[in-house]
Amino acid sequence: MPGPWISGHIFDPNTWIQLYQYRPSDNWARGGPIIDQYIDQVTRISDKSWIAIKCQVDRPDVVLHSGQGETALIAAMRCLVRSKLGDTVEIPDNLFCTTE
Repeated sequence: MPGPWISGHIFDPNTWIQLYQYRPSDNWARGGPIIDQYIDQVTRISDKSWIAIKCQVDRPDVVLHSGQGETALIAAMRCLVRSKLGDTVEIPDNLFCTTE
């Protein structure tokens, strides 16, 4: 699934260009620092599956969030989204960018 495009006007306000896709789930240069800052553990659980865990301490409770995926980056990004937004996320249609 393609990620959102980082885009904008460069030099000419009438010209809109797409600069690059932002997908930290498949780019270690972008996803690695996110894992370092927000994820507590990433572990391979089989040949084709990883799990990421984030522990949130809200005294007196401890909440564990997890994400599973085909790669460490995918698992970590799913874990982060789940920890911030919950198990179900609705994305408004106007945030989807179609390139035709």
